[in-house]
Amino acid sequence: MDERAILAGLPGAPGSWNLEEDMEELAELARSSGALPVAQVVQHQRRRDPATLFTSGKAQEVADAVRAQDATLVLTNQGLSPRQQMRMEDLVGCRVVDRTRLILDIFARRA
Repeated sequence: MDERAILAGLPGAPGSWNLEEDMEELAELARSSGALPVAQVVQHQRRRDPATLFTSGKAQEVADAVRAQDATLVLTNQGLSPRQQMRMEDLVGCRVVDRTRLILDIFARRA
């Protein structure tokens, strides 16, 4: 495993899926990609900041976890726009990848 990953999650649409199961799946996807999940940060409220997707306090918590765990990657369970991804990367100081991009990367490696 070459990367240390922080898993960052938010709830989806009401009733769409179980956040705990979603985070477990994200951890398995991380392992499949060669990353080691070292911490998890979950925002339970549905309120989102359009700049980073996460509320400012939760985004800072992700950044703190990156530093504390010496992580090289943040994986999110929700899709990020290119602007949100860029802002999160600036805030946390490492690469940020959403679930969809992670799945595409896994398929590309195995193709």
